[in-house]
Amino acid sequence: MPSVLIWMGTNEWTSRLTGKERLSVVRTAPTTMAVRDGKHPQRIDWSVDYAAPYLQINRDYAVV
Repeated sequence: MPSVLIWMGTNEWTSRLTGKERLSVVRTAPTTMAVRDGKHPQRIDWSVDYAAPYLQINRDYAVV
């Protein structure tokens, strides 16, 4: 059955479900989340620091 999973961050359950996918969401610092490309894991161009004031966050990312 087709499914749509919506999650923020990582935990054991989502890590098992998405572990073999090319793109994943990772915590790169205590308040920063990033989308990591498995083909280029050293790059974290798609990241957001959620410690910034809400009105100053002008972008967000998702894996669809």
